[in-house]
Amino acid sequence: MHDKHTAKIRSNNFASTHGRHGSLIAICSETKGNRMANDNFETLMNARAVLARKRLNLIQAIATGGDNPSDAIKGLVELQQGIEVIDATIEELEEAELQEELEDE
Repeated sequence: MHDKHTAKIRSNNFASTHGRHGSLIAICSETKGNRMANDNFETLMNARAVLARKRLNLIQAIATGGDNPSDAIKGLVELQQGIEVIDATIEELEEAELQEELEDE
């Protein structure tokens, strides 16, 4: 049951992340000539995925009452801040891509 639950959470996180940034995914797909935007988006999403996995590991450590939960909590807060910075960067990139698209029309 734990494995099914974890898989469901991972699936929902993936869908939620990509759903939130769906407009940038669409833009990057349409602008195949814009390699930089595609590379930037891929880098951001990869970094976010790494931090999300680390976040899950820390949550599991907290839930099991690991060696030092206060360290895990501190790490969790720092990871969440990193994820929020990446999300903000993705949103800025989305806005810049949309602005560029509007200017090209």
